[in-house]
Amino acid sequence: MELIVTTNREILMRLYIALSLLGVFNFANPVLAGSEFTGNELLVACNSSDEMVKLVCRKYIAGIAQGMRIGISIAGKNGDCLPDQATETQLTRIAVKFMTEAPEHLHYPAAPIVALGLRSVFKCPTQ
Repeated sequence: MELIVTTNREILMRLYIALSLLGVFNFANPVLAGSEFTGNELLVACNSSDEMVKLVCRKYIAGIAQGMRIGISIAGKNGDCLPDQATETQLTRIAVKFMTEAPEHLHYPAAPIVALGLRSVFKCPTQ
């Protein structure tokens, strides 16, 4: 009988491959691909008493902000001026305030709602 030894690296690689395949299959499934993270769901996460759920909220918003910075730098446009010094906590507070004050948008996907909230505060001066 042969003993099969698996290293942590092999286990992580198998897990990575399995998760990658799951992602591919989810995007291929029109029902799953259409279910987006909404503003309602994000606001619930941001207001959660569970610190891990709040972390998801902060990282999601920070990711949107980073995407905005990258998109603006690639396009070379002056539409938003997200300060590099803005913290995740500050960005989260701005997004939560916007979502709380504009509940009519919460059924839409969360990403553009967060972007709208951040753009409403951080605008570049006109030249």
